[in-house]
Amino acid sequence: MNSRTVIENGEIDNYPKKYLTLKKYYNNIDNTTYYFQNNTKSFFSKIMNSYVVIHLDEKFNDIIDINNEFNLALENFSNKIDKKIILTSYNNNFNYYHNLVFPKKNLSTLTITDIEKYKIIIIENLSLNDFNDLLKNSNCNISCHSGYFVHTSLGLKKKTIDIINETDQIWLQTWISEKNKYKIVLKSKKDSKLSIKDILKLIKNEI
Repeated sequence: MNSRTVIENGEIDNYPKKYLTLKKYYNNIDNTTYYFQNNTKSFFSKIMNSYVVIHLDEKFNDIIDINNEFNLALENFSNKIDKKIILTSYNNNFNYYHNLVFPKKNLSTLTITDIEKYKIIIIENLSLNDFNDLLKNSNCNISCHSGYFVHTSLGLKKKTIDIINETDQIWLQTWISEKNKYKIVLKSKKDSKLSIKDILKLIKNEI
């Protein structure tokens, strides 16, 4: 396996494809890159394909105006797509997150009525099983390359939008399979950064 430096210097690689070459040595490997245990109960199947998920973590911090403009940008984005927006996060203590004005719920207090009532809602601290269920039943899953989020979404064969810096693009694609379901939106180029409003405009064109 090549290092990031080697790959970015032109020795392009793809680790999921490399994993599949092991089939000739191990008879328990097939063409499946990801394996999931299906939930016996599904809360989010009741609203299948009616929402998009945006997962919020530390990788939103380098978006230039995220602390002050995120609420308005999300509201504008919501008005331009025909879907509910479910924001997720886990123990998020960053300023941009505390500044959000949308209702915050845990799954234990969340009802279908809540999702029907609000165009934008935040669900906090989901368990992994419930998180997978949320992604499985969405229309589209969006994050700033949250690793588990991206690979789970692709493993579930869901439309997946990855908000990344241009400088990370070659390296991050080394880990991606299911590229027909995978779209990149840049939050920065080599000499400039995009506003959250402009990032969400680009995402709208991919949904």
